[in-house]
Amino acid sequence: MRQHVHKQKGASILEFLVIVPILFTLSITAIEFGSIFTRLNTLTKSVQDATRFLSDSSANKSNTDAQKTIATNLIKYGTVGTGPQIMLGEFVLSDKDITNPDADHVQISVVYKHTPISGQALSKLLQWVGDGDGIDLAIDLNASSVMRYAQ
Repeated sequence: MRQHVHKQKGASILEFLVIVPILFTLSITAIEFGSIFTRLNTLTKSVQDATRFLSDSSANKSNTDAQKTIATNLIKYGTVGTGPQIMLGEFVLSDKDITNPDADHVQISVVYKHTPISGQALSKLLQWVGDGDGIDLAIDLNASSVMRYAQ
């Protein structure tokens, strides 16, 4: 019996070393998916708020440049003015993304470039090792909303 115990002495350390990378990978994956879901939800809600603002504030079913600026601020900052962005990163939004598909509707489409947390770390590691610029693991998150002008 004593000989059998001595043969198993390092087995638990070996099992630990095999399982830890798997658990670490699963944890990082869950965190990344949660982060993407949260950012996409925030982006979608801010685009809906901006579209609602444009549909309610237009008297003649067309939007002025000032209204489009306020809608853009609602998407980026969450308020009608400027301030800290609600999500750090790059928004792709121009006047061309605020359109009227027909005479009674307004539409806003936005692209947000989300860089995963592990993507930033991997890119910085490759820069440190000497690969120059590293790699770009940005994911485009798209949000669009269409609403009817208020009557």
